[in-house]
Amino acid sequence: MPPEGFFSFLQKINRRQSPPPFTILSGFHEFLGEWVIQAYVQTFLEDPTDFNFRRYYLESDEDTGWDDVVEEAQTASFFIQSRKVIVATIRDPRRISLAKADQELLQRYLKKPSSHSLIILYISLALTPDDYKQLRKGKLATLFKHLDSPSTGVVDLDRVRDSDVSAFIRNRLKERNVRITDGALERLQEILGERFVSSMQWINQFETWARDEGVIDIQDVDHMITGVDPHSIWDLTDAVEQEDAVAYLKVLRYLFANGVKPAMVIGTLVTYYNRIFTARFLLRQHRSAAEIGKILQQPSFFLDRFIQTVRRFSDNRLGRILDLIYRMDFESKTGGEEAARLLLQQFIFQLRARRNHG
Repeated sequence: MPPEGFFSFLQKINRRQSPPPFTILSGFHEFLGEWVIQAYVQTFLEDPTDFNFRRYYLESDEDTGWDDVVEEAQTASFFIQSRKVIVATIRDPRRISLAKADQELLQRYLKKPSSHSLIILYISLALTPDDYKQLRKGKLATLFKHLDSPSTGVVDLDRVRDSDVSAFIRNRLKERNVRITDGALERLQEILGERFVSSMQWINQFETWARDEGVIDIQDVDHMITGVDPHSIWDLTDAVEQEDAVAYLKVLRYLFANGVKPAMVIGTLVTYYNRIFTARFLLRQHRSAAEIGKILQQPSFFLDRFIQTVRRFSDNRLGRILDLIYRMDFESKTGGEEAARLLLQQFIFQLRARRNHG
C-alpha cells in the first residue's frame, strides 16, 4: 500500500471518488488529518448524525479498543443507513503497537470489510519532528505491515508541496471573497520556513483580518504572525540607515519584548537589503518605480519611501551592510537564538566601526 500525498487524496474525495474501506492518516503535520475527515463527512454523509459518524479515541486507557471500532463498522447496513464513517484516533504512541488479538481481528476485517462503512485510522500525536521520524521507522512501519491489504490506503500528511499550500490558501480565501497577494504568501513562506503548511490553519483568521478591504498583503502577514506593527521593522531599517544606535537598540528591545525571534529579524533585514540591492540594479536599467514595486512586491503605500531609500544608498555603503548581514545570518544559524540576539545588538556598532575605518 504505497502512501498517497495529502492534496492528491483530498482532491479524489472532493471529486467523490470512493476511498478504500480502511484509510490510515499519519504524518508530523497531523492536523491535516482533520481536513480529510471533514471531506469524508461532507462528501459521503448527506446528514451526519451520531449513528453514521462515530469517533473513537484509542488512548492510554483500555476502555476503548479495536473490537469496538470493528463492531461499529459491521453494524452498517444498506437498509438502515447508506454509509458510516468511523474514525479511530490514536493519541498515545503505545496504542500504535497492536496486540496479537487486535492484529488478527483487523486482518480478518480487512479481508472482508463492510461495504457500507469507511474506517479512518487517524494517528494524532503531539511529537517533535525527530520523535516522529523515529516513530515512523519503528512502530508505524510495523503497524503498516500488519494492516497491509488491498482494502487499506495510507495518506502521508507530510507529502505536501509549498506551491500546493499556496494554491489551497488562495482558493479557499477566494471562495470567501478575500484575496491574498503573492507577496503575502511569499512572506508567509519566508517567516515559517518548513512550517509553511501550518498557515493553512489560519484561513479563518485571514478572512477576519481582511474584513474591510478584502485583501491580505505583506504588512498584514507581518502583523498577524509576529503580533508587531510592521512600522517597527521600518523604524529598525531607518535606524540602520542613520546608524543611530540608540534608536536601533530601542526598536530591537520592542521587537524582542513582543516575542519576535532574533532569527526572524535577521531574515527580515536580509530580505530588505537584498531588495534594495535589486532595486538599484533595476534603476540602472531605467525601470520605473511602479515596475520596481511590482517586481519586488512592495506595498504601494510604502513604495515612494522605499525608492527614496534606494536612491540614497551608495554601492560601497550597501556592500558593507550586506557583508555584515550575511555574516550575521550565517553565524546566527550555527550559534542559536541567544547568539543571534547578541549579533543583532552588535550589528549597529560594527556598521559604525566600518564607516569610521573605511
